[in-house]
Amino acid sequence: MTMTTMKTAFALLIHIMLISIAESAIINGPANIRDKETNRIIASLNDGVFVPDLGLKESWFDIELICFARLEDYQDLPQKHLPIWDNKGKLIGKLIDYHPESYDEIKDQWVSIWLVGKTFKDNILQETTLEYRIRRLLLDDKLQSIEAFKTSFTDWETAGHMSDYLPPDSLKHPDLKYWTIYSTTPLSWQIQAIFVFYKNNLIAIEIERDLDLSLPRVTINSRGFRHSLYFINDNSDLRKYVVGAIKYFFDFAG
Repeated sequence: MTMTTMKTAFALLIHIMLISIAESAIINGPANIRDKETNRIIASLNDGVFVPDLGLKESWFDIELICFARLEDYQDLPQKHLPIWDNKGKLIGKLIDYHPESYDEIKDQWVSIWLVGKTFKDNILQETTLEYRIRRLLLDDKLQSIEAFKTSFTDWETAGHMSDYLPPDSLKHPDLKYWTIYSTTPLSWQIQAIFVFYKNNLIAIEIERDLDLSLPRVTINSRGFRHSLYFINDNSDLRKYVVGAIKYFFDFAG
């Protein structure tokens, strides 16, 4: 199959959600991808591959990625030696211990595969992660306002309606605004961080990741997860609103 034919076939797969560089981190590879439960190696991704930035969980980086295999390889090769490609026709790695799933989709001589697993944190270029970007923006004083926030995260999905989910009681404050950053993949929708603004000034950030900054921090436990709430401008009068609102959101609405 020629490269032209390969690109034409990929163009016909537009009905599938494709992964772009938005919301992405970059593999420092080659990187082994492991099964989340058994820890066995299920795939290998090449150096420089873009993967959705879903964050760390106990030193492991979650992987959820749509990749593609040529139908002839999918049918003829042992599943332990299956080359995989991205949506632009670039070889990105191989499946090592892969078991075909019911949601694999065959179309136009290609098979779309959902690769789900984890990789060790050192296999991700840290300077491409969300926590690195937030840390640099804070150190460079470039997250002062809602406008600066929007400008800094144009490649991420953002929303400013978290307050709509809060009950109309002591948790609400008229001058507090909550903006969320979230990631989307074919398998999941996850909030990655919440930015809290008071009268258009950033005062706090909620994130499960470590920002590695010397800032006042409150830990919020909710539904088995630990959320770190960093206060950029700590105000004791506002802290109770912010902590209460974020805990309520993850307990009941998140």
